[in-house]
Amino acid sequence: MLDTYREMQEQNRREIAALTAALTAYDENLSPPASPQALPADFVLKAVEQPILERVRTNVLAMIEELRMGVASMLQSRNKEMYEAMWTKLNLTVTMVESLAAKIVEEEGDGVVIKR
Repeated sequence: MLDTYREMQEQNRREIAALTAALTAYDENLSPPASPQALPADFVLKAVEQPILERVRTNVLAMIEELRMGVASMLQSRNKEMYEAMWTKLNLTVTMVESLAAKIVEEEGDGVVIKR
């Protein structure tokens, strides 16, 4: 029985040596994994160009619309301020001209006609 175990042990050693040699050979022949190839620039450009352009157009149009609304609001506000400032001055002028015209008509008669 002891001989049987020794034979078994010897056979296990040979198998382990064979497996070790096979593993070493496999490791030596194993090539490193292929490095990924870089995609061509033209391919990448074609793939991303349209989505990027659409996104840029959308964002730029939104910014332009916001700017347009801001400028329109500012112009309306400034026009109102200018109208109010000018009208107060012009109203005084119109009132004075009407008063002078009425005075002239009163003094000279119906010879002067002021058209509006």
